[in-house]
Amino acid sequence: MIIAFDFDGTLIDSMPLWRNLGRSYLEGRGLAFVPEIREQIKSITLEAAAALFKDYYGLKESTEEIYWDMAKIIERGYREELPLKPYARQVLESLQEKHSLLLATATRDDLLKPALDRFDLWGYFQGIYTAASVGKLKNDPDYYRALVERLGIAPGELILVDDAEYALEAAKEAGVFTIGIYDELHGKNWDRIVAASQHTVQNLKELMELKLFL
Repeated sequence: MIIAFDFDGTLIDSMPLWRNLGRSYLEGRGLAFVPEIREQIKSITLEAAAALFKDYYGLKESTEEIYWDMAKIIERGYREELPLKPYARQVLESLQEKHSLLLATATRDDLLKPALDRFDLWGYFQGIYTAASVGKLKNDPDYYRALVERLGIAPGELILVDDAEYALEAAKEAGVFTIGIYDELHGKNWDRIVAASQHTVQNLKELMELKLFL
């Protein structure tokens, strides 16, 4: 059995920082964080958000410059401030004894590395599959199809643990076994998470106690 963990909102308590990033960046420049933009950036990568901001607001900076201005905020959080979710290390230690573990994340490698270094998490994962390395976003079923193809397994042999309804819905469509975990940011869509998941848990302690993994 192979278990793929999402990172943000699942293993690390980073969603408040991500949730406010677009607003902080735009309002820091005196720009309005309009509802249209808020909805569009929910499930896209940081690079895509930078391109969206440049186009929508007509910013003079390059997309890369906008990206790095926002990325520095996130990188500092990963490197210095953000905590792991309660029981994150314990669940990884427990599950790696019997199962292969992966990271399946929308976060780029260069942003992910400071957090993995800081918490010394590299040894728990046999592979790290970012949206950039797979070439698909996590709200696209083809991300999960590409993932199982690379792993050489059937879709049902992969378990995804994720807090985002759009990721769980896409994984379920691709035939992946899904476990939804609660995080405040996506909690308002809990009905969609439940519908897209074979199991749901409120936290990582509950996940560790699932009979599925015993």
